Amino acid sequence: MVPKNVQLQDDTLLDSVVYSDPETTPTPRLTSLEQAVVLGQCVYRLRSLPIDRLGYEEAEAFIQCVLSQPLCWCVQSVALFLRCQSERRRSKRAERAMLQLEELTQSYSASKDDHVLDLFYCLPVPTIWAIEKEYADVLLSVGATKSALEVYERLEMWEEVAECSSAVGRTGRVREVVTERLERGAATPTLLCVLGDVTRDPEDYRRAWHMSEGRCGRAQRSLGYYHLRRKEYKECIPAFQLSLKINSLQEKVWFSLGCAAQQVGDQELAVQAFQRCVSLEADFSEAWNNLATIYLRRKEKVKAFRAFQEAVKCNYDSWKIWENLLVVSVEIGELRQALQAYHRILDLQNKFLDVEILRCMVRAVLDGQEDRSGQSAGRLRDSVGQLLGRVTSQVTGNSDVWELYADYHCSSSDTLDQEKGLLELQKAQRCARQVRGWDRQWTGLERAAHLTLKYCHKCRELSQVREDGSQSVQSLSSAKLALQGIITKTKGFGIVVTEEQEGLIAKLEDEQSHLQSSLAELQTTN
Repeated sequence: MVPKNVQLQDDTLLDSVVYSDPETTPTPRLTSLEQAVVLGQCVYRLRSLPIDRLGYEEAEAFIQCVLSQPLCWCVQSVALFLRCQSERRRSKRAERAMLQLEELTQSYSASKDDHVLDLFYCLPVPTIWAIEKEYADVLLSVGATKSALEVYERLEMWEEVAECSSAVGRTGRVREVVTERLERGAATPTLLCVLGDVTRDPEDYRRAWHMSEGRCGRAQRSLGYYHLRRKEYKECIPAFQLSLKINSLQEKVWFSLGCAAQQVGDQELAVQAFQRCVSLEADFSEAWNNLATIYLRRKEKVKAFRAFQEAVKCNYDSWKIWENLLVVSVEIGELRQALQAYHRILDLQNKFLDVEILRCMVRAVLDGQEDRSGQSAGRLRDSVGQLLGRVTSQVTGNSDVWELYADYHCSSSDTLDQEKGLLELQKAQRCARQVRGWDRQWTGLERAAHLTLKYCHKCRELSQVREDGSQSVQSLSSAKLALQGIITKTKGFGIVVTEEQEGLIAKLEDEQSHLQSSLAELQTTN
């Protein structure tokens, strides 16, 4: 009798692949020996390919083919064990893997017939201890640490016992296990490292390193993290380097080494560490971001731009990384990428505002500056206008943004755009006067005066081309009223009138006389 195949109890996930038309993809009938060959090919692929989800999904096709035709005890046991190894890494299937391993353990104990040895030497049949260890690993992965600890103790896997005891806070048990193994002369470097994790004593890591005769990378890695937590960056760097010399496939250690090198100012080592980190784990957004930051410090802006692009691919929802990409894109003339970055930041942060970045974009478009590819930025005029429209719809009380939007529209030859620019200038000068204490600080007063002068000048300019005189009279009257208020505030500012203040008053009064002349001329005409 073959081991029981535990079914998957899930409302949203099928037990196995179900074809829409089973007749077009029939599963061939296989003998026990043929099933063993199929499983052998499956094991070969698992051992020769990288351990990732895609590899396990490919293996499941072989496993499902065998499990659909239960014939031989050994073949069925190996297939079920391989499926458990695959499913323990997926949250929705981990429970089935745990139950299946329990069933396999019971099947091993209950099977007494000679037929269970059929094809035994054709397959890598797992031992009962391997199954129980896998069962304990699954328990540990789902959070049942105490249950896993009991299994590890029964199997006398002391390193795992120490790690589980440490995880559940039984530090006394960890010391007991390590002391007992030391007395018996059976302690291992890993056990000493676990003891060091509990006691926070770096001497335990050094003992583990000496015990291994310089071969235990875990000891130096743990020692490096010990110094890193204490912000002893110079001390942790050589420890990380020794650990990586033994095992260079530790992307988190490379990342920690890069961070420590950053702190001590060793940019060359930091670049090397982060480059190795992203070569091992291409989706490590923090490593890409840190690498780009170093490139910026070294004035290698194009490399920084490329690194930030990779960082946002890995972490699409980090507005801070998008902001970094936005800044460097503007600096190197990648205006299209800057527009995309700004829109993405607005998706993540509704009220985000960077006036200097917007000013650079508007100036590039209005002046027809060349981007990094040598093309004129003017081709992106409509895109910049859309961005300004989106920003002003979310940030309505900033005078700088309204002024930029007005400059954008006023640069157009279209009369309708000119009228839009006038309205935006009106909003800009109103926003400047809504800032608390604007009339008590010279910078605030000067800013409001500048926008009001700009607004009045635009009113006079449009009054000369409008066909509707009554509209011009209305806009000029509004401008005159705003200008009079600014003149009053400027004259009353401070006790002593400065030369700068006198110059501004002269400009305001000069504009006032021009407004009165234009208004009188229109009233006479109408």
